[in-house]
Amino acid sequence: MPETSVLSKARRNLTVLVIAQGYLGSQMPMMFIVSALAGQSLAPNACLATLPISLIVLGSMLSATPLSGIMQRHGRMLGFIIGATGGAIGAALSAWGLATGSFVLFLIGSAFAGMYMSSQGFFRFAAADTASEAFRPKAISYVIAAGLASAVIGPQLVKVTADATVVPFLGTFLAIIMINASGAFLFLLLDIPKPKAVKVSENARTRLELLKSPKVLVAIICAMVSYSLMNLVMTSTP
Repeated sequence: MPETSVLSKARRNLTVLVIAQGYLGSQMPMMFIVSALAGQSLAPNACLATLPISLIVLGSMLSATPLSGIMQRHGRMLGFIIGATGGAIGAALSAWGLATGSFVLFLIGSAFAGMYMSSQGFFRFAAADTASEAFRPKAISYVIAAGLASAVIGPQLVKVTADATVVPFLGTFLAIIMINASGAFLFLLLDIPKPKAVKVSENARTRLELLKSPKVLVAIICAMVSYSLMNLVMTSTP
């Protein structure tokens, strides 16, 4: 394939993923802002108010491996559409929980919302899939930088939607449903080939062996600490 054609495809995919990061990604700050406040109004005990946010992160963790497998076998497009669908289902269940006063339904919806959070983590890698070696660092950085747009868009949407309905915060979750439903169509514009099947070597390390690696342990610990601090700040600020 000519170099100009490869670059054109990479830029097209990058544009789609940057828009997705900014538009679809805005639901994450929306969820983090209102979930604890909504949880406080639904929870039987105030100590459980932040449990919905914990379940968002748990849902993200549990869905990461299945989503990765789906993308490996069927391509990025399907994986991202499934992630957006999970986000829409999660928001719908959360909205239902708010409308009926069910904390359990709200928690289940929060766990489903983690599916989108997990799929969003793959955007930067998808941008690198069709990028040349020279363009790859820029592609990844552009997708990550688009997260700044979502950090601005999300809170502004909360301002508009939080009190838009009789039930507080219900409008926010209805908006998240629409964001996922419309944003999923963006991924139909992606042109990323399915990855080639990779033969697993007999000498490949097991997951337990990987966890024993100091480099892997340091990366996991750093991620745990940074995500904990981020969640603390985002949960306590509202």
